[in-house]
Amino acid sequence: MRWLLYCLVFVLLFGVSGYLWMWSAVRDRLPDALHHVSQDGAFSSSAVLEIEGMPIKETEIDFEYRLIRSGLLSPVAEDMDPEDHDRPKEGVTSKEEPSLNLGENTARVLKESILASIVERKVLMEMVHQDRAFDLAQPELYTECVDQWIKTLDQAGPHLELFRHPENRIRLKNRLCEMDLLRQYLEKRVYAKITVEPAEVKKYFLENRDQFKKPATVTIRQIVLADEHHARRIRYKVTAHNFATMAAKHSITPEAGQGGVLGPFPMGYGMPRFYDVAFQLKRGQISNILKSTYGFHIIMLVKKTEGRMLSYEEAFAKVAQILQSKAKKQAYQDWVDDALHSIKVATPRVML
Repeated sequence: MRWLLYCLVFVLLFGVSGYLWMWSAVRDRLPDALHHVSQDGAFSSSAVLEIEGMPIKETEIDFEYRLIRSGLLSPVAEDMDPEDHDRPKEGVTSKEEPSLNLGENTARVLKESILASIVERKVLMEMVHQDRAFDLAQPELYTECVDQWIKTLDQAGPHLELFRHPENRIRLKNRLCEMDLLRQYLEKRVYAKITVEPAEVKKYFLENRDQFKKPATVTIRQIVLADEHHARRIRYKVTAHNFATMAAKHSITPEAGQGGVLGPFPMGYGMPRFYDVAFQLKRGQISNILKSTYGFHIIMLVKKTEGRMLSYEEAFAKVAQILQSKAKKQAYQDWVDDALHSIKVATPRVML
């Protein structure tokens, strides 16, 4: 649905009438529309768009642009995508976050994305305001976003200058609270209506059975030593019978206390495919010395369980989760569609 937002924004910016789905025709004209952006990415002045009479100001776009340039916000992506709802809330990531250096073309593309994101956020918030069943006067709706706002300002570190002006602090709070309110609204008023029937789950399972497998796993014992010379001495002495004892006595890793036991785990576990060698061993077989950043490893296979297809009962929860996610994504897209066709978006002036 983001292409629909881009199209709406660009059509309004150029003062060109047309259909929202004519994105390809508008896209080629974009660089000319942004010629008023200066070398450092700052907008000129005034409002770019109005949503139900409320302006989106160039300073608002510029503020989010500077936050991204400073590394305080992630580059604009799927802000309200249902797939992102389990991620941590957006805000300052760390005091040491490096600034984002952008070329001129990348800066222009980023500006476009920021504007589309703001339009999406504002039209959806207008939909929330119009829903009388969702009481925005409840103080508890704002607890989390205000806490996030305070935390963000506390962690701004060298970028605190961005928030020195009270208006920018308010802009940040508004952004965080709008995002959180939309998240809460989605869960309570949009996604709450979604149900996944057992018949749907079974149909999807039967049509995509190859997706639902229990992978092969191994359980191993390992001895990890700090230097290669010591590892060679231990490898010479260790056997399947004394491996647990030798691991408890000599290994430098936490599982030494349990005789070096690790697992069960599937292929690809740990450091990049480091333990995959265990899948080539026979039960009780001991590997040669393997080197990693942690030291020198000696591995013995304890048990291997072959992979198999999951039954319907075993796969039910995973299939239901997949269908729930698909339904959320569709419900969100339908909501955005409705908002774009219901909320008045206008440009107060033609941008030359």
